[in-house]
Amino acid sequence: MAPVPGSSAAICCGFAAVAGCTAFLVACGGGGGGGQAGAPAAAPAPAPSPAPLALGIPNASGSGSLPAAANNVLRVQFDRGVRGTAFNTPYVTITVCIPGSNICRDIDHVLVDTGSWGLRLLAGAIPTELALPAVRTGSGAAAGQCVQFASGYTWGAVRTADVRLSSQSIADLPVQVIADPDPAFVSAPAQCSSPGTDLGARLDANGVLGVGMLRYDCGPACTTSTTPGIYFACTAQGCTPATLPLRQQVVNPVAMLATHNNGAALVVQQVPAGGATTLEGALVLGIGTSDNNQLGAAQVLAMDSRYQLTTLYKGRRYPTTIDTGANALFIPDGELPVCGALFCPPQRTTLQAQLQSPSGAQRDVTLAVEALATLAPGAVAGNLGQSDAAAVTLGLPFFFGRTVFVALKDAATPAGPGPYWAF
Repeated sequence: MAPVPGSSAAICCGFAAVAGCTAFLVACGGGGGGGQAGAPAAAPAPAPSPAPLALGIPNASGSGSLPAAANNVLRVQFDRGVRGTAFNTPYVTITVCIPGSNICRDIDHVLVDTGSWGLRLLAGAIPTELALPAVRTGSGAAAGQCVQFASGYTWGAVRTADVRLSSQSIADLPVQVIADPDPAFVSAPAQCSSPGTDLGARLDANGVLGVGMLRYDCGPACTTSTTPGIYFACTAQGCTPATLPLRQQVVNPVAMLATHNNGAALVVQQVPAGGATTLEGALVLGIGTSDNNQLGAAQVLAMDSRYQLTTLYKGRRYPTTIDTGANALFIPDGELPVCGALFCPPQRTTLQAQLQSPSGAQRDVTLAVEALATLAPGAVAGNLGQSDAAAVTLGLPFFFGRTVFVALKDAATPAGPGPYWAF
């Protein structure tokens, strides 16, 4: 997710989907631009989820070693999701507790999104015994939250939970509970629902773990003004825009860790031609805070004021975002053959591009695309791509075979303060 033009508070959809694959595949293109053209082809037929594999052991399809199990490492799994429609979708399992108690439950299939910030859980995925307390506005009303995306919105309550990521604990973390059953949140206010569709009803996940470069999905603007239209005071009579202190706003969980709180790295195995029927990854918390999250030889690419990079591709420059929430590569290319809306070269094709930072740093990258029809039956990951005339979104396939770091804005790291990407 990235800021929508004209609003530093609102964020646009980072989790995007090839139609028929995940619930989303409309990339933001770094601020509301971008998205898919036409109706993409259907995904391969769903297959049973693969058996879990231990970290560090390459599987038969995806290749490459992964970080060993550690207290700052979350295993990332790839399967067809909770609805059977997911593709190129990274999931982790987190632990959620009633604040200050030992009443805790694991919630699986939480989508890892490097393009957004904050934890959002579907109400239906939260066991009934986890009665999470409501965040209250200054008037004493329950706080609701509306998050606007390029392709719709999410609406729900703001509640607090104690959360564990691997062995790292966060107390009293404000989270958005999408489709909260409390009567005060049954209907989204008109200011929220008018721009588009309810994305929470389409998400093939139990939640979204936003680990991108910002701390708050609104920030100081929502402490003094109701204009952003993100937080609401809700009663049985309805919801009205409200302000909310920073400590009660939905916040990037990584920023709230006692250590490992300056960013994260996503490691994903390489995916062969024809796709992978099993694939593993790891989300490593922190940058330079432990032996397992050192930058090493990674090239650091600082972002511009819109939290974007620039891609030089076939002689032209495009605004660029890097986003695990998009399950394809969105690239401006009118030369590749297209089937439906997806690229469909006759064989796996590699593309050359250069990522550029406002700092002057640059990195040449090789990307791969192949036709959906060439993927193996039951594939859970593959190098899919789609044309976008205005921008580049490097979705999940960009992460195949790479370790990609994202540093939080203003956080101290061995390479200087974020925000930046490094790989």
